[in-house]
Amino acid sequence: MPSEKRDQLIRASEARVLVLGSDTRSFLSVVRSLGRHQIEVHSAWTDPKSIAASSRFLKQTHEISKPEGGNVDWICQLNRLQSEYRYQLVIPCNDQSVIPIRSHRKQIDHYESYYILDDQAFEITSSKSRSFELARSLGVPVPHGKNDVELSDAKSITDELGFPLILKPESSFLLDQLSRKQNVQTVFSQDQLQSTLRRMREKGSVQIQQYFKGVGTGIEFLAVDGKVLRVFQHLRLHEPPGGGGSSYRKSISLHPGMLHAATDLLKSLNYSGVGMIEFLWNRSTDEWRFVEINGRFWGSLPLAVFSGADFPADLYRWRVQGKVNFPEVYREGVHSRNLTADKNWLSDFLRSRESSLVKKTALLGRGAIGILGRVLLGKEHVDTFAWDDPKPFFKEIASIAGSVYTGGKRKLRMRLRENRFVRNRIRKRLFLKMGCAKSILFVCKGNICRSPFAERYARSVMPSDLTIKSSGYFPTSGRPSPDAAVLIAKNFGVDLASHRSSSIDEFELDKFDIIFVFDDENHDEVQLRSCGEREKIFFLGCCSTTATHISDPYGGTQARFQQTYEEIQECMDRLAQCFTPSPDDA
Repeated sequence: MPSEKRDQLIRASEARVLVLGSDTRSFLSVVRSLGRHQIEVHSAWTDPKSIAASSRFLKQTHEISKPEGGNVDWICQLNRLQSEYRYQLVIPCNDQSVIPIRSHRKQIDHYESYYILDDQAFEITSSKSRSFELARSLGVPVPHGKNDVELSDAKSITDELGFPLILKPESSFLLDQLSRKQNVQTVFSQDQLQSTLRRMREKGSVQIQQYFKGVGTGIEFLAVDGKVLRVFQHLRLHEPPGGGGSSYRKSISLHPGMLHAATDLLKSLNYSGVGMIEFLWNRSTDEWRFVEINGRFWGSLPLAVFSGADFPADLYRWRVQGKVNFPEVYREGVHSRNLTADKNWLSDFLRSRESSLVKKTALLGRGAIGILGRVLLGKEHVDTFAWDDPKPFFKEIASIAGSVYTGGKRKLRMRLRENRFVRNRIRKRLFLKMGCAKSILFVCKGNICRSPFAERYARSVMPSDLTIKSSGYFPTSGRPSPDAAVLIAKNFGVDLASHRSSSIDEFELDKFDIIFVFDDENHDEVQLRSCGEREKIFFLGCCSTTATHISDPYGGTQARFQQTYEEIQECMDRLAQCFTPSPDDA
């Protein structure tokens, strides 16, 4: 037998799976789970620098094109991988991989080996309005709301539902914009509702729901033909104020009402596969509401695996081995945290003004004691840590340490710049340079909050022959300003509704006489790209009577945007004086 045919037969007989993704949550858990069951795990669409890529259970990582900008080269590349390695199962771990594969399924070889939901289940679970209507038709408690809302409906809806309101896009991701997630928005006023609704409707239909006070909880499952084979429930403990995945959660006993609702939903969909049904739960009243169905692996998957509900291995046993009997028990009271996200949550909590220092200290003290006790009992876990695969954890620790070190170094430099003598020298040099400047550029990270406001306000107070632009270094261009930015900017006579972000490069920087930044990260990024143009980079805040550092209000409250824009306004008004002729010149 020729060696090439022999190698192909050997490959075909091996247990081998391709996992698509890159994150430290569901992707890493899937890789580890399958690897522990002696399955050879490969991956694609995986950033080689990511923490998850360092797992010892990941045998090979393949580089293939990303399905962005109309590119379809990835289809042939995936087909070649499947032809060479004969994967028993291909598992997309996120929407960015599920959507393009399903959309191009007729061009994909051996599509039957891909784990993708059937048409009915996918179309309903990927549509917030259709899943909402399905839940309502089955008698599952849902928030009061309306689908496909027009701008003309806004006033009548607020009269009926009041504020705050939750605005949901039809889908989180679109095929032609996989790198840009459409987020759920919370609005608190009529002006904010109008501007947010107008912008969201540019991408598709919008659903409006009444606000329901509760904590997030999820029923996680594996079902076949609508029958639940494995089920698990978690409760969110740390939720980001702006929404998104929780950084800290625990396993809890199954809630009878939510379990019954989940069972009805899956049966009506004839659902086959894994997923999570999310609810909001007011624990004091035991009221709860349906939120959405995630028809793929979910962010809190590490907790389920730590608790004994090994969904990735179960999915493999069902799809590849045909098994349909799985354990019904799991450990309750197990805690797991995404270390990086929880570090950010803790930082936001400590900086918040809503709680007193005494309350913060007491809460942190109780939390530390509780964590220590759960660690000793084996009930406290970190998503990235595993005794048999420690490298991702140490890589995450190194990443966190690096960010803490960088942050400490920036704080030291910031304190030096706040020195009155140093600050006066910098300000004097800036004012001299401004007097003969022909062009200025404002740079912040995303070019959606600070720099566009500074640019448009500057145009109103500075000479008309001065070239003024703004930009950012976030890799995605064309993003609009947040609704809070648009709303608050109006108080200063600035219109940000039409603004769309742009990204700088090292060539553009050479065109400007002065480059203004707002914080240390901006300064470092611009300096890296400026090729020795350090002398023309200034902190806009050096013109302020308060702090040099003008913090990013992104994700913050309207009050935070108001404060930031007041700081920028003060600086711009003082800079404008550089162009005002003195009495001696008159």
